[in-house]
Amino acid sequence: MTNSLLRVACSRTPPACVQRSRIATMAFFGYNERNFKAQLKMAKQRIKLVNNKIENEVKRLKREIERLLNKPDKEEEKAMILCEHLIRGDHTIAAHSILELMIESLIARVKVISSTKSPPHDLLQAITSVIYCSTRVDIPELKKITKSLAAKYSRVKNFVKRARDNLDSTVNEKILNKLNIGRPKESLVREYLKRLAKEYGFQWTPRWEIDGIHYAQPTGGDVNPAAATGFTHVYGADGAPILDDDFACLLYTS
Repeated sequence: MTNSLLRVACSRTPPACVQRSRIATMAFFGYNERNFKAQLKMAKQRIKLVNNKIENEVKRLKREIERLLNKPDKEEEKAMILCEHLIRGDHTIAAHSILELMIESLIARVKVISSTKSPPHDLLQAITSVIYCSTRVDIPELKKITKSLAAKYSRVKNFVKRARDNLDSTVNEKILNKLNIGRPKESLVREYLKRLAKEYGFQWTPRWEIDGIHYAQPTGGDVNPAAATGFTHVYGADGAPILDDDFACLLYTS
């Protein structure tokens, strides 16, 4: 009788390896302070690496823009588009720098986060800014940090979703501005190109200032209409072919 009761008790108690597995699973999918802190530190390092990559790309773009504006037939439209990438690079690095400060504050206060069931008021902006950036910048560690925060504050209804969409307006205002995907203002593009020309030591006046037009969507006005053959004299300034009346009649009626 005693042996049968012992066998029943043992059958109801999971083996030690199963218990360890369950604990490990909970630690993996839930919040773990040590893992969370490690993820924050890795995100800081990633930001430095990504910023270096952006800075190298910006240097390449500046050289390419200088080449486009120094050509006999200046390709201003293409230079303007590349300049938008320049501006976005500056803005992304600025957003990364602010984000790095937010992450640093979370590292310093990780014990406070671990001991609370809802986001501390004085860390709310840092926490929501990190979550907001997790889908908007190329820092993979932010997604892991967001998962940890989602597990930690799972009792707060839709916390991560609301932070990701900034529904409560708690995300840092400068980060919102810097990560705005809208097109840069015309005046900012013009100023960047002027300063680039000054940096590389050549004279350049925006064509839209000379012609009295405004920079809008690319129109293709700088595109060579006969780039393959080199027969540019066949086309006018507007890109339309210059044809004799007889040949034009044959061309457009055949």
